[in-house]
Amino acid sequence: MKPWPFLCLLPLILHIPRTTASTPICAVQGSGQTSPYVGQSVTIEGIVTADFDQRPPKGFALQQIDCDSDPATSDGVFVSLGTSQDVVQRGDRVRVTGTVEEYYGLTRLRADPSDATILSQGNTLPVPVPLSPALDDDKTYYESSEGMLVSLAQAPVIGPTDSRSETWLLPASLGLPRLFWDDAQGYDARLVLDSRGNFALSPEGRVGDRVDFEGLLTFEGGAYHLQATSAPLLYPAGGAPPSGLRPPPGAAAFSFASLNLENLFDPYDDPATEDSVPSSAEFHRRLEKHARLMHDILGEPAFIAVQEAENAEVLEWLAARPEWEHVYHWLLVEGPDRRGIDVGLLYRPDLVTILGYTQEQGCTTLQDGLGPDGNLDMAHPANALTCDTDGDGSLDGNRLFSRPPLAIHLRLTLGDGSQGEMWVIVSHWKSKTQDTTETAYTLPRRLEQAQFTGALAAARADFPVLVLGDLNDTPNSAPLEALRIYGLFDAVETIPHAKRYTYIHEGISQPLDHACGNAAFWNGAVLQMQAVHVDADMPEIFQAQADSYYRASDHDPLLGVYLAAPWHVFLPVVGREER
Repeated sequence: MKPWPFLCLLPLILHIPRTTASTPICAVQGSGQTSPYVGQSVTIEGIVTADFDQRPPKGFALQQIDCDSDPATSDGVFVSLGTSQDVVQRGDRVRVTGTVEEYYGLTRLRADPSDATILSQGNTLPVPVPLSPALDDDKTYYESSEGMLVSLAQAPVIGPTDSRSETWLLPASLGLPRLFWDDAQGYDARLVLDSRGNFALSPEGRVGDRVDFEGLLTFEGGAYHLQATSAPLLYPAGGAPPSGLRPPPGAAAFSFASLNLENLFDPYDDPATEDSVPSSAEFHRRLEKHARLMHDILGEPAFIAVQEAENAEVLEWLAARPEWEHVYHWLLVEGPDRRGIDVGLLYRPDLVTILGYTQEQGCTTLQDGLGPDGNLDMAHPANALTCDTDGDGSLDGNRLFSRPPLAIHLRLTLGDGSQGEMWVIVSHWKSKTQDTTETAYTLPRRLEQAQFTGALAAARADFPVLVLGDLNDTPNSAPLEALRIYGLFDAVETIPHAKRYTYIHEGISQPLDHACGNAAFWNGAVLQMQAVHVDADMPEIFQAQADSYYRASDHDPLLGVYLAAPWHVFLPVVGREER
């Protein structure tokens, strides 16, 4: 037989392209927190389940249906292209070669658009995996679905939609409508519905709403994120608008409040500080919202302790708003905060007479990089020497507070016409901004601030004393326990647990604002305390609505009604009637 018929086929055989063996996606993901293929070049094949190649995060997700039978390994992975380019469409079957990497906890394939080959189009998408963790599951539960299509049904919103269009959710399987700071479990089950998917949550979510979701599960910034591939459905919680407590008419009682004004800056630049400068329209819109809240909901209490006001002029503008029924005066002393925010007091002169006040500053030897004299470098902390700790005339310490407490001696006129004196210490302690999951850098300073504040109250123990403000910590924390050592009891602890929060951070409801009274304050009296939930639960979108008191701040106000004991007004001026 002549060989020439077979030889003529040889060129065709030689030009058949070689197919690189593909690695199963589930093998790339592995059963642990990191991929066993990190740093290696692999080729994978799968169905495109989410297409973000022309918008952030600039890539697409591939999922290999029935990759293996191991529930601990994910069948999906995100392919990062690093550039906006139309490469694939949802439903394409794609082969792509790239380098496996762990990008801040997300297993992904980094690839060039030219290394992606479309094998077929219009393929059936995999069925989304319902997310239903149990309370005792840890983050490995979500790791096994990372990069895959997932779904949620009736997931409660535990953190409202914020300025980054991120909404915090919990799967309904946990049975938790809200996550509190002192919950023993549930933290690892939090999910972030962000706006980088093909659809955003609309309308924006408030705490208590519920959401149906289908889309991609990814990981970034220490949390698992959801990116919608179809429009999420939101079921509003509804409910009546909030109402505030009121003192009984004609009773020996008064009301008071505390509110963090959330960076209430005026529209003028202060070159001496790192202040924000809002537009005039934005500034007056915020003034209107605060005034509406204080009038409509708080009922214009005798005094309002405020935090994060830029200066006395800001409070003067606020007091001049037409929403007020009563006249308000203001009190503020400038402090050394880098951004220029201070604590102050709004008060009704028909009910309150200021007998004296003083700004109280401490001096510490902490070299933590914090406070008004710190370099804010947690790796190499240093503090300039600006004060004298032992009175020997030499500078050996730095100022303890960026926002020093304002101690105010005042006389109150109660609803029955009786009068008496008390001290209010308006406080705003150091935030936990510089803390990490490994190190509580701010704790030593906050603990010293608590001890200093407690000593201020103890020095005035002959009078009723109320420490009021944003203490940036929760009950049973070391700083709050330090106040207890000085004989101060937190009225926030009288609020039912389900309502005991004034702030929500990453889906965690927590009471950061407090009202701590000494023995003379509590002696024989009844205090009704309320956290008025008009801010923390509400989405950021309400902040732009001048005619609504919702989201006037990121903190809920505290509102208290103090009813004196039946046999005496709690204030020292009035005592038991002589027989």
